[in-house]
Amino acid sequence: CHWCKVMDKETFMDKEVLKKLEKSFIAIRVDTENNNQTAVFQEKTYNNSQLSQFFGVKGLPTLAFLDSDGEPITILPGYTPAEEFIHILDYIDKECYKKMSYTDFKNNEDCAEEK
Repeated sequence: CHWCKVMDKETFMDKEVLKKLEKSFIAIRVDTENNNQTAVFQEKTYNNSQLSQFFGVKGLPTLAFLDSDGEPITILPGYTPAEEFIHILDYIDKECYKKMSYTDFKNNEDCAEEK
């Protein structure tokens, strides 16, 4: 998809994004159109289309963030520029989603102690 390619080039190739992803995240890409591939999630096997349906993917690109137990934190549909994505990564990495909305975090509200 066009916006997936734009995100690949402009967001995922950004040096600060790459640094944050490598430091604190495990990134997995799913080709939603390739149903010959399967993945096991929460002890159940899904083909790629079924996995995207499980996460409620309605369009691409869509990003899913899971906690260390595999529980969904948030699903982000659509293109996200690098500057915004960096804030989202900080919000999730610092576990601020447990304490406040992303809007409050983005507006520079205190997230208490960092991880």
